[in-house]
Order: sequence, then structure tokens, then C-alpha cells
Amino acid sequence: MVGKNADYAALMIDVDGVLVCGRPSDGRPWTSALEDDLGLSVVDLQREFFLPHWNEIVLGRSPLVDHLKPALAKLAPNLSYDDFIGV
Repeated sequence: MVGKNADYAALMIDVDGVLVCGRPSDGRPWTSALEDDLGLSVVDLQREFFLPHWNEIVLGRSPLVDHLKPALAKLAPNLSYDDFIGV
């Protein structure tokens, strides 16, 4: 529904650096300490999650959770989906 009384629920993120050019603390990309902090390789995450699924997620054709959970389970079994998105 669009209009004056519409309710919207949205999650807005900027993973490609178009809106936010880096972390507020130092200007580095959000992935800068991903491996050190969470044990998750940026290269692996790109290959297993972003390259095959990101376009469909961004276009609203596929839920984030449907692809991110299996990718995390494969790449970093000790890192839960909830912990990753909560960082």
C-alpha cells in the first residue's frame, strides 16, 4: 500500500560503498577487519554469497537469509547468521 497511512519495513545497507565511503572511525571498507574479527574471508564471502546472489537480493527477488545462512554455514560454521548481521 502506498499513501499517507502506509506502513513500511525496510533494511537499508550500503555494502558497495556508493553512499558510505568507509567506516566512520577510519574510512576503511566495512570488510577491512572481517577476517580478523569474525574469521570470515572477504574473498570467500564474495565468491559464495555476493557474486551468485546479491543482484537477486537487492532487487527484492530473493531473501537475504536464504542465501547468507548457507554461505556462512559453509565458510564459517562457528559464525551464526544472527551474530554476523548484528555486527
